[in-house]
Order: sequence, then C-alpha cells, then structure tokens
Amino acid sequence: MVKVIDEVRAQGFNISYLNIGGGLGIDYYHTGNVLPTPRDLIDTVREAVLSRNLNLIVEPGRSMIGNTCGLVLRLIGMKTNDTKNFSVVDASMAELMRPSFYGAYHVRFFHSVIPIYSLFIGLKILFLSCSSG
Repeated sequence: MVKVIDEVRAQGFNISYLNIGGGLGIDYYHTGNVLPTPRDLIDTVREAVLSRNLNLIVEPGRSMIGNTCGLVLRLIGMKTNDTKNFSVVDASMAELMRPSFYGAYHVRFFHSVIPIYSLFIGLKILFLSCSSG
C-alpha cells in the first residue's frame, strides 16, 4: 500500500492516511497457535508509516472484540417430523448474523442442564424469524 501512496503522491495528490483495516485472527478452535498481536501489527508497519508522515488507521477487528459478547437464548419448544428433529428458540438471525450469513464459526456453550430431547442426532434449530439462516 505504501508504494501506491508513493505513486499517488508523486502525481501531486496529498494522501495523509493509511487504513490497514483490522481483523487480526482469533484462535477459534483453541489450538494454542500463537497469533500476531496488535503490537506485532504496528511493528510491521511502523517504519513505512513514520517515514512517510502518514496517519495510521487500524480497525479493532475480531481479535479485540470477538470474545466480548454472546447470544443467550431459551429453548421454547420442539418440533419433529418423520426425518428431522427441531428445537425452537426465542432468538433469531437478527441477534447473531455472522454465522448465518457466511457460515462463520461461532462457539456454542450450553447450560449445564440440557433437556434429553435436545440431544437428538441431527437436531436443527428454528428461530422465531423467517430469515433464520
């Protein structure tokens, strides 16, 4: 990106910001992998940014906010047909869009007392919204 900034500046344009986005990784599966830290990211771009007198913009990304929220819902009913078992919950895709939109991984925790009927093989979850993914 700084090469592009150099080229654009050479054409007479004044660029003073570099937005490197965000999205440092999260160890979703708790594999113990060592992931880059915000300090690692800054250390990588520091010289290029300082030498060009650029203002750096960094978005927090999932690494900083990914573990700060959760969806709490209640099982409010069960539905069964000949081949499938469904649980009906009091939430919808509106409260947690990411997994439904593009299949993103999302950790699931269950209350310590799980009703036996929620352990069916092939259980599907039905949300209260038609657009439930």
